[in-house]
Amino acid sequence: MKTNHEHWIFLRGLGREQGHWGDFVTEFGRAFEGDQVLCIDLPGAGDARHVPPPTTLHQMTEYVRQAAREKVASGTFNILALSLGGMVALEWLHRFPQDLRSLVVINTSVAGLAPFYRRMRISAFPSFVSSALVKDPLQRERRIVDLISNRRENHDEIAERWRRLAVERPINHRSVVRQMIAASRFRLPKHMPAVPTLLLVGQGDRLVHPRCSEALHRRYGWPLSRHPWAGHDLPLDDTPWILNEVRKWRESQRV
Repeated sequence: MKTNHEHWIFLRGLGREQGHWGDFVTEFGRAFEGDQVLCIDLPGAGDARHVPPPTTLHQMTEYVRQAAREKVASGTFNILALSLGGMVALEWLHRFPQDLRSLVVINTSVAGLAPFYRRMRISAFPSFVSSALVKDPLQRERRIVDLISNRRENHDEIAERWRRLAVERPINHRSVVRQMIAASRFRLPKHMPAVPTLLLVGQGDRLVHPRCSEALHRRYGWPLSRHPWAGHDLPLDDTPWILNEVRKWRESQRV
């Protein structure tokens, strides 16, 4: 029987906040009963929407690390992170590996390992930019969910949920731009600390090319699990698949 409960930090992506995890946090808690999940917002979003985002991943990681330590003063963390949040997780691994027990990184990318037109697909760029210019929050969120999710039967419900978040906890365009600048500059060294890291990628990602995760897999030898059809927001598209992959990987680590 498991007796040592672990702390997980969940980090969201560009222009998104902890509310965008939806039911994923609850489902994760049920799957890994006893572990504590801490959802921490990146500067400029959610609880941190009034904090101007730094334009480097190093500074952004410092902010998130401090926020985590305000909640849990000692011990190690597991991190599950998506997209820009995955970059923060990898920067944390690079700078402060002693803090970390393991990482699960979903649909992320690194400059130098993948060209810019794969880090944000050229075909997705017009939709991404135009969605930011839509004033009606429901239409805007519908465009976003259509771009990052492939489970279309849920899009009306998700767009309405995200509309409420956009009204209650808006993120401004300047913050998104500053987050994009930080992401565009993000690089990693040739070698990374030996902390267990799992890469997850949706083969149907229309925002960030799956080859970006493949490049991380080849460079650092981290295991990579490929979902056959999910989009960029893999937790939204197939929560059970993620839970199963994380469970299998954790069991293999124990062995």
